[in-house]
Amino acid sequence: MKKVIGILLSAVLLFSCLFSFGTSALASTSLDSPDVLELNSTVYVTVSDGISDSEGTSTGWAMVTPKSDGLYMFTLYTLNINGVNYEPYVTLFDSLNDAKSRNYKTELDLAGIIQGNQDVSMDCVYNLKAGVTYYAELLLFGELEAEIPVEITRHTHTLETGIFPAEFDHDGESCRVCSVCNATTSVKTIPRISKATLSTTS
Repeated sequence: MKKVIGILLSAVLLFSCLFSFGTSALASTSLDSPDVLELNSTVYVTVSDGISDSEGTSTGWAMVTPKSDGLYMFTLYTLNINGVNYEPYVTLFDSLNDAKSRNYKTELDLAGIIQGNQDVSMDCVYNLKAGVTYYAELLLFGELEAEIPVEITRHTHTLETGIFPAEFDHDGESCRVCSVCNATTSVKTIPRISKATLSTTS
C-alpha cells in the first residue's frame, strides 16, 4: 500500500513540475506578464504560436516605460532557425486596453524606419513620452516558439535638406530628412508651375 501511495505521490509531483514549467515557459510571452525592455540592453522576448490569435504567426509581448521624452530606436534582429531566416515585426501601443484588444487603429505611428540587412530585420523609431508604459507586440510569420533579441537605444535625427522640384502637373516640396531613419520633417509645399514664360531675343 505504501508503495502504491509513493508511486501516486511521485506521479502527482512529476505532473505538477511539468505543469508549472509549461505555464512559466509561456508566461513571459503573454500580455499578462510581458518581458520588460531596458534602455541600451538586449532583451530576448519569447514568441509562441500559442499566444498569437492569427493563424500562421507567433506572438510575444514586452513593455517599456521611458524615463524621458524623446526618440527611441527599437532594433529587431533576424532569426535563423534551421537554416530559415525569420524577420520579426513590432507594433507599439500606449494603452493596455488597446493592446489587449489589438486595436491597430490606435497603434503608435513610426517616427522613422530603417530597412534591415542580413542580421537586422529592421530598426523602428518611435517618439515616446516619459512615464508612459508602452506595450510592444512582437510577431513572426511562422508557427514556432523562439526568442527575439530586441534592443532599445536613444535616437537623434541627423537631418539633411531635400528638395523635390515642382512641375506643371504636381506640386513640389522641400523638407528635412533624417539620413539615418528616413524620417521627414519641416515639409513645405512648392506650388506647381502655372505657366511658362518664353524668353525672347531682339
